Amino acid sequence: MARKVRVCLVSALLLCTAASAAPAAPREFVLSAAEVRTKDLRDLAAALVARIKTECDQAAAPVGPSPLEPGRRLVVMVPPQALESIARDGLRNAHETAATGGFLRPFERFEAEQELAMLRLPYGSRGRALLPKYALVRSTAADQAPPPARYGSVALVLKPEVEARATWTYADSLDFSRRAGLYELGGTSNSVLPRTFGYRRRRGDENACVNYCEAQVWGPVTLADVDYAVVPADASVPAEFARAVAVRRGPSAAAGSPDASTAGLRRGLEMGQWSDATLLAAVAASSGPERARLIGELAERAPTPDTLAALDGLAASPSAFERELALYGLSAGPWPRFKPRLLAGLRDVHAVVAVEAVALAAEHRSDADVARALARLRADLIARDDPDRRVVKEWLDRQDAPSFCPDTAR
Repeated sequence: MARKVRVCLVSALLLCTAASAAPAAPREFVLSAAEVRTKDLRDLAAALVARIKTECDQAAAPVGPSPLEPGRRLVVMVPPQALESIARDGLRNAHETAATGGFLRPFERFEAEQELAMLRLPYGSRGRALLPKYALVRSTAADQAPPPARYGSVALVLKPEVEARATWTYADSLDFSRRAGLYELGGTSNSVLPRTFGYRRRRGDENACVNYCEAQVWGPVTLADVDYAVVPADASVPAEFARAVAVRRGPSAAAGSPDASTAGLRRGLEMGQWSDATLLAAVAASSGPERARLIGELAERAPTPDTLAALDGLAASPSAFERELALYGLSAGPWPRFKPRLLAGLRDVHAVVAVEAVALAAEHRSDADVARALARLRADLIARDDPDRRVVKEWLDRQDAPSFCPDTAR
């Protein structure tokens, strides 16, 4: 029987699950592709952030005020040549555009973002649209100094209400982390633990936004979310952009600008409209990051015999990322068909596949074979204590922990 997951937007917009193949787990570990296909992405983003607030920010009593200054603003830096695309399509992340002012590293970035969400997420066209758009947490004291232009010379200042769909970290969630954004459970003063904008200091947190704090805005971001834009004096502003946003002029931009190509975005949006047959043919003919985006789209589709057969083959791929995406897609199929793949995933030597399997196994723990496989995996992780696989044990521990972010300072 297929796994069925629903998002319950109740009370504090907490996510909850209902599984048909097994009793519901105490909490959700996977956001289903069916929900991403059918629900409003802004609602899902707000629910995701509210879940982090409950699991992390409110997991222990605060000992101090927010480390963020009052009056702060979220600022997204973009290149001037991207303004026309932004006016038409909204702000898009690197997964959608296949272009970035920073390091692309799409596979590591996706793993880091799933860690920040504390959910396993889809990677199709709508799943990629749910993934974060990155901003600076800009303090009022820094308003007179120009923001860093590594990602572009145009500053888009977002409206305060966007914080309801945003998380933040003390440092860059990808490049200043232990491994690709993963955090070490039990560590103190960890800079990449996700926080919401209602966070107040907890014991053991002595960090500060020395250079900048990074914000991750989940779900769609359009010009309706932008308060105003600061555009270099020598940059042109498309008429459609100027009609939608108040524009202030800043200093002329320095030479050089990040890539602002929209070819990847247009192709990514198109693949969401392809037939299953066209998508399957494209997967077979593709390679590299493009192939991963196509497989992510396949795994996000409603399951059919043809898509499940293709995912079955991909579950044996030499690429760990492809195996991870295939396992996610297969989880929407019949339980008798998915079960052998799930058990193989729990035995997979690569951490990203094992984590995916652990998350998907949470709602099937009443199955004796799954329970034994989880027990064997835990015993092996304890015996070997491989640093590269500690994240797998973190996900195992979350299944029974009172919260995802325990009070590590006790």
